[in-house]
Amino acid sequence: MKSTIKNSLILSIALCAGVAAVSQAFTAETRSTQAEIQTVSIVAKRMTEQEKIAFDTESAEVQQVIVAARRMNAEEKFAYDQQFSVNQKLAQKSMNGKAI
Repeated sequence: MKSTIKNSLILSIALCAGVAAVSQAFTAETRSTQAEIQTVSIVAKRMTEQEKIAFDTESAEVQQVIVAARRMNAEEKFAYDQQFSVNQKLAQKSMNGKAI
């Protein structure tokens, strides 16, 4: 099959248009207009200590807490201390903005 320059040009334009259409279909709009951005304003007064205590005790109900524990052996204590040490280091790094 012989292909002339005219046919090649038509096919290449159609191919470019197809690629452009497909890429446009899968491209998400990343920037929203200023009219679409919603603003929320929250206005409230700062609570005094008495108001904070009143708010905290307002819905306070009697709660029962059951603590069950057993004595750890030396290996468990060592493992617990090691894990506690690792957690402290991770917490310190995250406070400094260097979290993993």
